[in-house]
Amino acid sequence: QVEALMPRWRGGIIVHKATRIFTMPPIPAENFRHLIKRHPGEPNLGDGTAAVPLKEAGSTIDVEISMSITTPGPLGEPDKFTVTNLSDGKPYAGGIHIKGMRMSTALALEDGHGKKLASIFKSGGKMGNPAMYEICGYHPFVKSQMSIQGQPGKDGKELFSWAKVSRDGFGSLKLHVKMFKGHDDYVETYYSEPNMPEGGPATLKDRYPPVIFKKTDGEYVAFVSATHSTSIVSGPCWKAHIAPGMDPCLFICCLAILDEYEKNRQG
Repeated sequence: QVEALMPRWRGGIIVHKATRIFTMPPIPAENFRHLIKRHPGEPNLGDGTAAVPLKEAGSTIDVEISMSITTPGPLGEPDKFTVTNLSDGKPYAGGIHIKGMRMSTALALEDGHGKKLASIFKSGGKMGNPAMYEICGYHPFVKSQMSIQGQPGKDGKELFSWAKVSRDGFGSLKLHVKMFKGHDDYVETYYSEPNMPEGGPATLKDRYPPVIFKKTDGEYVAFVSATHSTSIVSGPCWKAHIAPGMDPCLFICCLAILDEYEKNRQG
């Protein structure tokens, strides 16, 4: 494990705090190189861009996701999560990124030209209850799905609920990702868990252990670990390996939510 200076928000200013990053023996690569089973015709948040799942087993999407620390306050620029290829340091899929929305707790997934691909909305997080996040795409996840405004809508113009993400409790690294199945019904499809040494801490309160994302049937879909950015920021960022068949944009949204939970430990 190593000590690092991690930027933290405190009352609208950035405070650097010494934080430990755990380094663990890597999970065997073959665990993440099998093709994730998905329903025929299942859409992806990044359809129409290069940010779509790998179609064949044997390799992974390897990216670094880092948060640009920006000016706080209503007149400042929103936070931005950049995604770069680990292989060459270039923007992933032409510049896919997540950024905060001004004067809002929502996040937006955008392509390199600023076109919105998805929005992430936060609810709750008060009175002792952890926040919940909803990932919404601009095209339906299932056939004949109504938009969140209650209208059929047209692809690219109306928002459609794709997933709801929650966690076990304050400080927990275990996320639950429930995918939309129709008629306001959501089914847990993915979850995350820390890859911790025996007896080690299981929260993000003062350390950053690696995190494994799995399907509920046990399939590995991604492995992420905290690292130092090699590109834009010197603060905390995530190195991710995404299995073939897994929707990379959905995963990037989930990782941004994990980061938001860490940044806002009370919610």
